[in-house]
Amino acid sequence: MVIRFAWGYDGFAELVRHGAGLPDILSQLGVLAAYAAVLLTLGIWRLRRALIR
Repeated sequence: MVIRFAWGYDGFAELVRHGAGLPDILSQLGVLAAYAAVLLTLGIWRLRRALIR
């Protein structure tokens, strides 16, 4: 569970501490977006299953 926060923290730290820009943190943003997409898909699937019953 802790690893998911590390991606966000690393990206934010790059922006604040090292003066990085958006292109520099695209890998962190990509991982967080993929994580969000998977969780959204699972949530929608579970909600649909619960509503059908």
